[in-house]
Order: sequence, then structure tokens, then C-alpha cells
Amino acid sequence: CFYTNAGEFRVYELHRKLIRDAGGRPAGMRVVSLDVTEKEMALDTAMGKSQWLESVLESLPQAVIATDALGSIRYVNPAAVELSGWEAHELIGEMIEERLPIVSYRSADHTSFPTGAVLDKPSKGVATLLDREHRELRVEIETSPLVHKGFTAGVISVWRKLPSAG
Repeated sequence: CFYTNAGEFRVYELHRKLIRDAGGRPAGMRVVSLDVTEKEMALDTAMGKSQWLESVLESLPQAVIATDALGSIRYVNPAAVELSGWEAHELIGEMIEERLPIVSYRSADHTSFPTGAVLDKPSKGVATLLDREHRELRVEIETSPLVHKGFTAGVISVWRKLPSAG
């Protein structure tokens, strides 16, 4: 970081290389500096936004699970970890239907879950699934497609535990 005569700080990357004479002895140094201030500021801004969003999701009392378009779990918040009994690292990268198998699912619009239908439009229903210990768990699931630049990149779902039937 350098302080300029204009009263601002600038961030530079420095690259250096030793210059040798014909005999191989050090004769000088070549130094190139690149101003990366804007790049660093953009990275800091993006990291701040990312950390803010992650804090928001982690603060929700409902379980939040995000999958890619194929159903591989990409994100779970602490409430999802608590609800499922699985640790986050045991869920991330796994197929949702393998880690949290759905025994039954009922929705008002008769959408089946998990299928490609949840990639097209929001859906809401009640499911019975198996947690880590293979115990049945009744949850209300609301899903919505995750759209990025006009393409469906995955599904975000919010799960709320319901009292057991019976």
C-alpha cells in the first residue's frame, strides 16, 4: 500500500527479478509494479456482500438448503444441520435425495419432489423424510428456482419441522 501525494492509498503488486551479468554475478534488479487498487476494492466489496448474505442465511430459524440444478447440495445453514442431524461437511456435495430421502410428498399443485418441476417454478408441500438416524421427520418444504443470468442454476428450499402425524 502506498500513500500518494493526492492523499489517497493505492495498492500495488510488485514483481521483481534479479539481473545477472555475463559472468552470472548479480548486476541489478528489475521491478515491475501494477496498480491493483480497483481490483482489491471490488474483491473487498464482493467478500463483504458474500459474508453479509451468509450471515443472513445462517441467522434464519428455518432450515435453508441450496442445491445445484442436478440436486447436489451446495449450501446448508445451521438450522438445516440441526433439523437433519447431518453435519454441514457431510451434506455439501452430496445428492439431496441420498442424504435426505423423501418417503412421501404432498403439495397443493400436485408437484412431485424432488423432480425437475421445482426447477421451473416455486412449489410448496409437506414431506416425510428420513434424517441421519433414519427417523421419519415431517417438514413443510417451500422451494424456488435459483436463477442466475436467465438460467436456472439450482433450487433454494426452506424446510420447517412439523409435528409428527398420528
